[in-house]
Amino acid sequence: MPAQTHALATPKPLDGALLALPSLFDVRRNKLRWIVLGLISSMFFITFLDKAVISSTAPLIAAEFKIDKTSMGAIFSAFVIASAIGQIPAGWLTDRIGPRRTLSGCVTLWSLATLLTGLASGFFAFCAVRFLTGLFESAAFPGGTRALVPWFGRSERGFVQGAPHLFGRFATAIVPLASVSVSAAWGWRGVFYVFGVLGLVWTVGFWRLYRDCPADHPSITVSELASAADGAPSVAAERSATPWRALFQSRTSWGLIIGSAAYTYCIFFYTTWLPTYLVSHRGMSLGQMGVFASLPLLAGMAGDVCGGLLSDAIFKRTGRLGLARKAVVVPSFLLAAAALIPAAMADNAYASVGCLAASLFFMELMTGPWWAVPSDVAGAHAGTLAGIMNMAANVAGAISPFVFGVLAQNDQWTMPFVISAVILIAGAVAWIVLVDPATPIVTETADA
Repeated sequence: MPAQTHALATPKPLDGALLALPSLFDVRRNKLRWIVLGLISSMFFITFLDKAVISSTAPLIAAEFKIDKTSMGAIFSAFVIASAIGQIPAGWLTDRIGPRRTLSGCVTLWSLATLLTGLASGFFAFCAVRFLTGLFESAAFPGGTRALVPWFGRSERGFVQGAPHLFGRFATAIVPLASVSVSAAWGWRGVFYVFGVLGLVWTVGFWRLYRDCPADHPSITVSELASAADGAPSVAAERSATPWRALFQSRTSWGLIIGSAAYTYCIFFYTTWLPTYLVSHRGMSLGQMGVFASLPLLAGMAGDVCGGLLSDAIFKRTGRLGLARKAVVVPSFLLAAAALIPAAMADNAYASVGCLAASLFFMELMTGPWWAVPSDVAGAHAGTLAGIMNMAANVAGAISPFVFGVLAQNDQWTMPFVISAVILIAGAVAWIVLVDPATPIVTETADA
């Protein structure tokens, strides 16, 4: 009886033929692959717009419907809870029916939910539409990760997995300005209508331009197909059953889960409490806060690109995939932790912001190499593994703002930063001890 195949071939070192292929940065000879990367990056941009828009419009919504802070917090939480629930099913669905159908369907549905938010008229209506938005938006991270697997080789994954996160950070930075501009013209409801339409337009372009298998694309070139083939899942892998036991028993999976939770716990400070910290604790005016709160995000955007490029360069030079991923991720965890302590202790507000920017730079430096690992070790099942990993991240993200709020009572901010530093160190230890990017979680087995 033939053995079931959970196909993912053992990684091979880079050979001369692959090294001789045109660089990804030779855009003229990789136009289609850059289009694919642009599609996923723009999806992340829209994802973060739709995720963050409720925060920017919350004061107007609360004033119109007399929603208190506790109730508004529940509306915020509805999105996060739904997103956590949907991660694993969305990743599994992407692996089973392909990114093209999964992402087209889910982006359409969350865009419609975003449009419906503009029609909401009370607490329960807002909770319902934000829950639906979060549930369907849960496909973005695992689906985007899986969509890039067949199009980019192992020596390119660090950069291509980091680039979409740059666009996500950029969206987070511009949401307040975009929301104010649109609401000034059409009210807060208009913001949700505009952002919802953006998602629907993206879906049309993605369906027309993306293919689950690069060989099926009418515009693929021979060199692009050869570059994408390195590390791409086999046909048997695409059709194999989801190896749930292998995924949950893998040390690498648990290292990714712990690391993802550690990263997300700390990153949520920047998207929730940073403005309050700068104004109430560091004494900045609202105008100063608007400028200095953006600096860490800009530093993070630089990290998203630099980390992936560094990891890919190490792999091309050494051929050692494990070294290429861990040599960036582990030091980044430790340096991010080291920068948080002086951020809390510094007497000077600007020095504190500089340390916070350095910490976020190192946190984002690990993003590309870390998100490349599900592709490295799970191949055709990368969507499922990414969903498992990101579910843990969403749970940590839901806990983080509450813990920061409790610990920072009476304007005492040192302890929250110290705890975050310890959590980042725990993430580094998990990566050192558990994560092995060079060894597939599931391997091809021969027929008996």
